[in-house]
Amino acid sequence: MTKFALSNLKIFSASIVAIAIANPATAASFSLNANTSDVNKLDLGFFTGETILDIKLSGTISLGGLSKFYADGSLATLFIDGTYPYAIAGASGYPTSFGGDGINHFVQGGLNYDTMALASFNPFGIAGKETTDTTDINAIRFASVVGTFTNTPTRNDWFFIGLGRRLAVPEDGANLYLAVNDTYYPNDEGAYSGRIEIVPNSEPVPEPTTVLGSLAFGAVVSSWRMKRKQQQKVLNSTIG
Repeated sequence: MTKFALSNLKIFSASIVAIAIANPATAASFSLNANTSDVNKLDLGFFTGETILDIKLSGTISLGGLSKFYADGSLATLFIDGTYPYAIAGASGYPTSFGGDGINHFVQGGLNYDTMALASFNPFGIAGKETTDTTDINAIRFASVVGTFTNTPTRNDWFFIGLGRRLAVPEDGANLYLAVNDTYYPNDEGAYSGRIEIVPNSEPVPEPTTVLGSLAFGAVVSSWRMKRKQQQKVLNSTIG
């Protein structure tokens, strides 16, 4: 039986991530529970504006204990009890209530619409376009890892991460949150293994990270400027 709220261990892990990635030379690992929703989303910490983040996820989770999914929402194993036959890649009978031709065109199968969802739950989960057209690139399958830079996200604030993605942090800086797309979370089991790192700039600029480093950096710049002025004076006297 999985817990709906994040355990202290997972919260502690998220704190470690936030601390570790403060150093651009490091990366950090984290665990994303299958029952992580928009309510108990995983906070990976604050990042300065325009930072480029590289996120990768691996492993499988179970939705309802009847199947296995990868982080992009594709099927790892079929539903063992025969439910959701339309989740199989190429299967007919996919719901057409919101468009589509009734065929599951998702690569390696999966589904983004739950025909058995309770009336109080959105049959499309928490993220992605509400469409039953499986060729629509904006549809996000169940079990997919999604992210947002918004503390109180609406459906449109979530974006697809899947097995991995590079993200640019908004200009003013923001926290990055992760969740798993689904309709009903209490019976979801397992966890994805994740890794996040800051991507170095293509032309890195030295940034001192300590008081001593700041002083050393300032001394180098001052020395360079002084030599530059002296060279310019010599050049001017020669030309004159």
